[in-house]
Amino acid sequence: MRRERLVASALSALCISAAISFVMSVVNTGLGERFPFIWARGWAIAFCLAFPLSYLLPPHMTRLAKRICARTGKGGGSANEQKPERPQPPSRENHPGCSSAEGRADS
Repeated sequence: MRRERLVASALSALCISAAISFVMSVVNTGLGERFPFIWARGWAIAFCLAFPLSYLLPPHMTRLAKRICARTGKGGGSANEQKPERPQPPSRENHPGCSSAEGRADS
């Protein structure tokens, strides 16, 4: 599992850092003759930052997201969490307007 997480983090960081450094290089310098060198340098710097972050942050971000969603009441939660029971409609036997004989006859 640890090895898979490491490889997934590396691939994710590789793709994201490539895309972001490409766009930022184009925006800041244009597609001139030095562009490949500028992009390669920016990509190397971005990957050195993105890889450790993509490995270390996800567990913390997942916990934070669960806390935020739990506070707002819109979280999906995990499959193991107990869902609160829905209130049951009152039975006719316990209804104040019905006698016990009427409640039994209808059921």
